[in-house]
Amino acid sequence: MGRSEKRSVTDEPKPAVLVHPYPYHDARNPVLLADVVEGLLSGGRIFLSGGAGTGKTTLVRRIANQLVQRGKRVVLAASTGIAACQLRDETGIHNSRYCQGPSTLHAAAFLPRVEMPDSKRRIQSGRRKLKRADVIIVDEISMVDRMTFDRFLERVEPETGLLVVGDFFQLPPVPRNEEGLPDFAFYSTAFADFELIDLQTVLRQAEPHFVEFLKDLRLGRVDADVLRNSHQEFDPDYPVLFGTNRQSDAHNQRRIDQIDSPSVHSVCQVTKGDREEAVQWLQSHTRAKATLQIKQQMRVLCIQNHEDLVNGDLGTVTDICTECAPGTEMPYWIDVEFDRNGLGTRRLNALEFQERIWDSREDTEQVRFSVAQYPIVPAYALTVHKAQGMTLDVVNIDGSHVNFVPGHVYVALSRARTLDGVRLRNAAGLAAFNDSAVLHYYQRAYRFQGTTGPNPGVQHESA
Repeated sequence: MGRSEKRSVTDEPKPAVLVHPYPYHDARNPVLLADVVEGLLSGGRIFLSGGAGTGKTTLVRRIANQLVQRGKRVVLAASTGIAACQLRDETGIHNSRYCQGPSTLHAAAFLPRVEMPDSKRRIQSGRRKLKRADVIIVDEISMVDRMTFDRFLERVEPETGLLVVGDFFQLPPVPRNEEGLPDFAFYSTAFADFELIDLQTVLRQAEPHFVEFLKDLRLGRVDADVLRNSHQEFDPDYPVLFGTNRQSDAHNQRRIDQIDSPSVHSVCQVTKGDREEAVQWLQSHTRAKATLQIKQQMRVLCIQNHEDLVNGDLGTVTDICTECAPGTEMPYWIDVEFDRNGLGTRRLNALEFQERIWDSREDTEQVRFSVAQYPIVPAYALTVHKAQGMTLDVVNIDGSHVNFVPGHVYVALSRARTLDGVRLRNAAGLAAFNDSAVLHYYQRAYRFQGTTGPNPGVQHESA
């Protein structure tokens, strides 16, 4: 790291020889972990990037845990509610005396919506909230626009360490200008102060040729013939990925309507908080449905890590209790036979989805909303946004009716473990779906740091 001269001496000496001789830009490298932690504690500003499956979330968990173990106060935030909940589920980190969040960036810093003017009162409130933090970590920075990012930085103390995490080649912010172009956070003049660390080793996919395929796709270098030669027969047991909620919902409903069995509807049960506000929170911050339509033989996808079930597990509904719990419109249980070896058939009960906040006056975590619902959704279709972070054995994409934007194709295809798991129809033109401004940013960042190329020497983890 270029900030080595600013780092303080750690209490624990670094080993002269690594037990695992990982490359430096490998998420598992203890030297990289130590460098990032020390850089943040010296007030550094770091951009942790890397392609899909390079272990960004794993490294964030290790960074946050080390900071908390050293008695440092950490604020965790993400660009969207779903991203914040996913960060919590995947890292296991939640509100405590030393760690606030994960929450949305807007909630963490008292930010107004982008179309609303900021105010001195909001800025002061945000500064007070963030002032106690030694380090702030912001996940999914690619979906944060420049105005939101600048407003956030106005609330951050100069001596606070700041780690932003994400990949600008993936999901962009919602365009708000007349040209319909995304206004990335790296357009902010302040982003030049962030040191780029680009993780290189791909951990999700083990096939060298698939790793190279995804690396090329990320940079827009894939020949359309390569995509056209992939499998074109969809696997009906796996989701089709779409660009919009409308397309995804319509496809799910079509497939559900084709199942010849009666429907059961599970209506979420609000156990704490105003119902209208709690349901709105559930729909904007989680993947759960306010009303879940269920049928026997319906394919479903697990959306919550629970016991040995993980986010992304697929299965088939085999039985549904027709009786509802007293005072609710929610069946007592649902039986699902999961595909993954060793899981078998599980009797699911509703889970509590909760928004938790840290009450500094009481020095304890408080539950703001608590909503009970089954942790499954129809598995016939997903949006690319909701599939982000998942790993699937098979990915179905039809390029002819998908409203993709730059980054969507790369995110969608990188959900698959292997190239054989990519099922792609009508792929002509998809190879061009990246953003030249993003490529230019990474090229400039690498030149500034004395390296070449936007993502040189990407390695894969051998099986």
